[in-house]
Amino acid sequence: MRTDHFIRFERVDSVERTERGLLARLHGEQLRVDAVRPDVVRLQLSRGGVFDEKPTYAVCVDPFGTDGGAGVDWTAEESEGAWRLSTDALVVTLWLDPFRVDVHRADGSVVIESAPDEEGRYWTYATLNDAWTTRRRIGRDDAIYGLGEKGGRHNRRGRDFTMWNTDVLNEHATAEFRAGLDADDPRADMTSTEFDPYYVTVPFFHHRSAETGTAVGSFVDNGYRGEYEFSRDDEYRIAFHGGQWTEYVFAGPSMASILERYTWLTGRASLPPIWALGYHHCRWHAYKQQDIEVIAKRYRDDEFPCDAIWLDIDYMDGYRVFTWDAERFPDPAGMLKGLANQGYRAITIVDPGVKHDPGYEVYDDGLEKDVFCRTEGGDTYIGQVWPGNTVFPDFATPEARAWWGDLNARHVESGLAGIWNDMNEPATGEIPPGTMLFDKGRAKHERYHNQYAMLMA
Repeated sequence: MRTDHFIRFERVDSVERTERGLLARLHGEQLRVDAVRPDVVRLQLSRGGVFDEKPTYAVCVDPFGTDGGAGVDWTAEESEGAWRLSTDALVVTLWLDPFRVDVHRADGSVVIESAPDEEGRYWTYATLNDAWTTRRRIGRDDAIYGLGEKGGRHNRRGRDFTMWNTDVLNEHATAEFRAGLDADDPRADMTSTEFDPYYVTVPFFHHRSAETGTAVGSFVDNGYRGEYEFSRDDEYRIAFHGGQWTEYVFAGPSMASILERYTWLTGRASLPPIWALGYHHCRWHAYKQQDIEVIAKRYRDDEFPCDAIWLDIDYMDGYRVFTWDAERFPDPAGMLKGLANQGYRAITIVDPGVKHDPGYEVYDDGLEKDVFCRTEGGDTYIGQVWPGNTVFPDFATPEARAWWGDLNARHVESGLAGIWNDMNEPATGEIPPGTMLFDKGRAKHERYHNQYAMLMA
């Protein structure tokens, strides 16, 4: 992200203690420095003087409940030019002029330190028209791991990344990320592991020191489009195109302890059933019921272990979600029962795009219940996916999530073992997604774009 015209926050006007830590006032905004756990601190800066208390749905616990900051012992003291918040595991130093935020472990080792530019000016926080950025020091040989679904080598150093859920094989969705690149540049090739961005956005990473081997973690609780720049030798940059700076900093020093704290904050996956770890048959092909039954029998006849069979989009009636093609699958219930009797689990794909088709039950019901995304003018937003013109559930509302959940439940009751969620970047084909608004038209697209798939699930 270009930051030529960004306005840096340079000095703190005042600081006071709160129940959770420190509250600073600077440049008309407020900065919270909150102790979450002895080795976890939250940094949060307001926008327009107001804090966004629920920036995304990623955090699934109360960080300051009985399992979090409510039980943390901390102290705060003012010294010349700075305030310091200390726990048993870390020290946060809030420098007043120039404004900086540094975090060190109790033994003095670095967690994060603000980075100056070539003129000695610190970029702890800078903003322009809702976008914001921060810059931090990094050792020349330090490693970066994380950011979720990204291609290439595990160590992210030397590369820059965009946080924007993208249907990677869609030439329209990827056009802006390929623009200006040479044809032989792997970043211009949608099938290359060097292409970015991918389908999933996870603004969490580990920074591992080459000198000490210790690690720190950062999770930015922000669903807007983001940029992580790890290509510089002595600093890295984080920038988001909207939303607030809400960041959880994990002092480590082990990656295991960071993951424990991060998954405590954002949730842990349940253990999968044993059958989910076996061999699965999954191929995009226009199967018919007879084909599936023949394949299932062949696996058993050849004594080849197979636990599940997946069906892609062609099982549907004209790609209408939650339907079966009656010609291809004349007896889906009987087929699913037969598969179960042979020890198979069946899984079908489900896309969020609902065919724009008056008379189609799912479309009519969703329209009546007012659960689809709108445009600024109040129209139902229309995109383009497999069925052609499609509408999209407004998963930012509890009503749409409950409605979709009921549809999934009825679909599973037919004999399915699971749902394959897909196309929920959200993919909108040839039609740009920007005019798709959320929360009944009250929230702009950028706020929920990267959260859409999570809310669908």
